[in-house]
Amino acid sequence: MLPRNACVASAALLICTACGGGNSPSSGYQNPPPPNQSPPPPTYTVGGTVSGLRGSGLKLQNGTGHLSVAAAGAFTFPDPLAGGSAYAVSIETQPTNPAQTCTVANGSGTIGQANITNIAVTCATLETGRHWQTATALEQVAGVFDDSAGVAVNAHGKAVAAWRRQLANGLFQIWASRYSPGPGTWSAPVRIGPESGTGNFGASGPPTLAIADDGNTVVAWPQLENGIVEVFASQYTDAGGWGAATRVSSAGSPFAVNPSVVFDSNGNSLLTWEQAEGTSDHIQFSRLASGATTWSTPVQLDTAVTEAGSARLAADTNGNAVAIWVQDELVQGAFVSRIWSSTYTSAGTWSAPVLAGGDPNSQVSNDRVASNGAGIAQALWQQADGSLWSSRYTPGTGWDTAKQVEAAASGAGTAELTMDQNGNVLAVWQRASAQMGHIFYSRLSANDGWTAPAPVSPGDAGAAESSEFPKIAFDSQGEAIAVWTRLVGADMSARSALYTPATGWGDAVDIANSTNVVAATVAVAPDGTGIAVWDQAVGPPNGTALWSSRFE
Repeated sequence: MLPRNACVASAALLICTACGGGNSPSSGYQNPPPPNQSPPPPTYTVGGTVSGLRGSGLKLQNGTGHLSVAAAGAFTFPDPLAGGSAYAVSIETQPTNPAQTCTVANGSGTIGQANITNIAVTCATLETGRHWQTATALEQVAGVFDDSAGVAVNAHGKAVAAWRRQLANGLFQIWASRYSPGPGTWSAPVRIGPESGTGNFGASGPPTLAIADDGNTVVAWPQLENGIVEVFASQYTDAGGWGAATRVSSAGSPFAVNPSVVFDSNGNSLLTWEQAEGTSDHIQFSRLASGATTWSTPVQLDTAVTEAGSARLAADTNGNAVAIWVQDELVQGAFVSRIWSSTYTSAGTWSAPVLAGGDPNSQVSNDRVASNGAGIAQALWQQADGSLWSSRYTPGTGWDTAKQVEAAASGAGTAELTMDQNGNVLAVWQRASAQMGHIFYSRLSANDGWTAPAPVSPGDAGAAESSEFPKIAFDSQGEAIAVWTRLVGADMSARSALYTPATGWGDAVDIANSTNVVAATVAVAPDGTGIAVWDQAVGPPNGTALWSSRFE
């Protein structure tokens, strides 16, 4: 017979066994929360993307949370927060080696019912120590001519270049290459456009291109086929590479030229061009939705009864865009032209055209437009007397009164402009006199008017040179890079200068490896990296090659 206490223990053991092991983790049973007590609220992470980081030691802070970031890319703070909590991400420690300045966009707010993933940290290398790197051949094929190159860069420093190649038989092709900032290399050039038919479609203009933040790219160009000039486009995606070139302009039109393309912030491609409709030309628009492969049916933007052409596009970060173009008018039996505009919203609609600027008794040409993330846009154009004029578009207000940038007597040539995120604008152009030409600029601050025109490179101002075809672009810190071609004697070089808000323009330097430069262009990433591409004559055998360099 067992002791009496042993029976009690055995009974208890039997009872416990029947209970299934209580709240042990292996039992799979959990006690419900006490009555009237809610489960803990869901939590969400705070993060985003760092771009342009080259140095070490970057630390981010969010309240009491700290995060060290070693490389560009996605980041997430390790401690999640409950819905309804406030967050405010800031830079705790700036990177060094090289010294950089990082800024935060979309860094504060209140957490809703989803993870925060849109915080953008952009790092820019300080001016000290930055310079143009050794030029490299992007494309060099004996006996062919590469020209009309364009370059575009996205927020992560990825870039694309596109250009025409003329073969020995006189036919043209469109080629492209992509730049990866990690290894700092260009991909092997890829032919994306078919040969033209007979004749020179290049007279209609060079290819235009744009690259989205996700790397998707669109290149568009005018192409002559069977006596008809049409607008074609090719799209690149990481998943599928370059797609087949497709016609975007309307079938049956004998003439479609001057394409202009941008991406909106939702990843949609917006494309405008000039197309013959009956007895006059008009501005046409088509849209390639993000993830799609077919362009929308073209629609006409202008309502002109005469001619409209030379459309230009600029987009903001809210899915909106601004288009400007040159529109003819018949005044007292004579044709004049002025700048007209329409605005595109993220809903996919265009506003009715409005007048943006121009002398009602003159003609305009060489129109340009730039915008910032807030949707403020700046238009720039040349009057028939050689003067330069500009007007500003503000969402909700419209276009202001046009203001003169350069006087008629200066002999101004084709101008370019760029706008930073604060709405400051830089315009550059050639000022010609006595068979010489120098690059001049003017700055429009967000609160003041245009400054008096001045040389970009004071050290070159007295040189017997002919400088022309300037290009310019801002980074996220308000610094800008300009490039242009410079002829001294028989030597044509590619020249560049850096603008900083504190000190103005630095000394101009040569960026090419040759004195046979034909044309140069530039794009600038948010971190301040500049990517220049230029045509360069080679021989023998005769031809032109494509070269590139980086400012970093």
